[in-house]
Amino acid sequence: MRTIRKTTKKLAAFLLTGLLATTSLAGCGKDADDKTEQGATVNTPAANSPATVSTANAENTSEDNTSEEPVKVRHLVIGTGGTGPAPFIWTDEKGNLQGYDIAVWDEIMSRLPQYDYEWNVTGDLFAAVDADYLDGVVQHLGINEERKQKYIFSDVYTLLTSGVIVREDFPEDVVHDWSPFAGKKVEANPSSYYASVFEDWNETHPDQKLDIIYNENVDQWSDHVADRTTDFYPFTKSNLQYLIESKGLTGVKIIDFQPLDQTPEDIAKGGTAFLFPKDEVELRDAVNEAFEAAIADGTIAKLAEQYLGSAEYAPTLEQVLLARKAHNLQ
Repeated sequence: MRTIRKTTKKLAAFLLTGLLATTSLAGCGKDADDKTEQGATVNTPAANSPATVSTANAENTSEDNTSEEPVKVRHLVIGTGGTGPAPFIWTDEKGNLQGYDIAVWDEIMSRLPQYDYEWNVTGDLFAAVDADYLDGVVQHLGINEERKQKYIFSDVYTLLTSGVIVREDFPEDVVHDWSPFAGKKVEANPSSYYASVFEDWNETHPDQKLDIIYNENVDQWSDHVADRTTDFYPFTKSNLQYLIESKGLTGVKIIDFQPLDQTPEDIAKGGTAFLFPKDEVELRDAVNEAFEAAIADGTIAKLAEQYLGSAEYAPTLEQVLLARKAHNLQ
């Protein structure tokens, strides 16, 4: 385990630098390019989770416990962007961090008395890790080979099953490719994962092309399906369900997107994970162990039900092991 590397002056300088910049975050999905601007860095506690939770863990070093050796508590600084996509991460009107990802991390830490932690909100998470200011990152991050060259990852804690928002009169409840949408309108950010997927489809299926409308305002996409500006909008099912409910959209539904060649390993591999510096193996392993215990006792399924609307988005122990093998995480 590393010693705590953040001196007060060093961290204060980084905080001041961030506060002088504009908060911005990019890169939480499979299509993210790790391109984030330097953002404001402030300590923002999650609801019911103070910025530094050492007070709770300090019970483990109480003088009343004279029969056992006191637990040595290491203080962690955990980075997050503080935003999206909801319902995974967001900041409420009181400035508190909310969402499934935040709740899972809080639950894991509650099982590890050897650590306490504070949240550190910044617009440039990867730069902060590289500069040795953060011990870990909670930001709905996918695992890819480029990131694995520089960082290590926990086991996946969310399964990102895919769905599509369509209008209620769409005749199918599940699609296996984009052919049912031939000639239909769909919006995409020009630099996004789905833009490249749609463009590749059009190139390889000239007789079944999609009508791609480039629009960087993601918040409009679900509305545009409902008002018939566009015809469909694919994303993770949990996020689509959140959009429909939070916006009160009517006349639309969510259908499943299930490629015919999709395997159980593909489903498990497509999850999100916590990110750590390369030398935080001990911390990563402790997080994995606590997470597996939380799966086993049903806590993670309950959190998925609470925040995502269904326990299907919480991985089983079998799926955790499948993803670990597929990503060669250990």
